[in-house]
Amino acid sequence: MQWYYTDRGRQRLQDEMELLIIDFSQMNFAYLDDGTAFINGYIGPSDCLEKSYYIVAFYPYGYPNGNRIKVYVPNENFRSRVPHLYRDQELCLEHGNFNRDDDISTTLGWTIQWLILYEHFLQTGKKW
Repeated sequence: MQWYYTDRGRQRLQDEMELLIIDFSQMNFAYLDDGTAFINGYIGPSDCLEKSYYIVAFYPYGYPNGNRIKVYVPNENFRSRVPHLYRDQELCLEHGNFNRDDDISTTLGWTIQWLILYEHFLQTGKKW
C-alpha cells in the first residue's frame, strides 16, 4: 500500500501539495502507472542559478518514515566525478541539516542548494 492511502498519508500529501503551490508553483504533481507519486518541472534560471534544470522528484514507498524523496535532473549530462551524486544519478542531498522526512518544498530547497554548488563546481573544479 502506498503511503498516501492512509488518512495520515492523504493529509501529508495535501499539505505537501499546498507547499508546492506556494513555494514552487512551476512544478507539477502526478502519478506513475504503478501509483508512485512524483513532481516534475523546471528550476532556474534565477539570481542563484545560471541555467534552467528539469527536476523529477519521486516519493518512495514508505515515505515519510525515513524514506527520502529521490531527486533527479534527467536532462543534465553530469561529468564524471561530480560530488554528491549517486550512481543512478540521484542527487545526494543528505548533508547539512537535511532530514529524510523533509517535505517536498524543503527537499526542493536543498535541490537548489545542490545545483548552486554544482554550478560552482563546474566553474572552479572545487568539490563541496
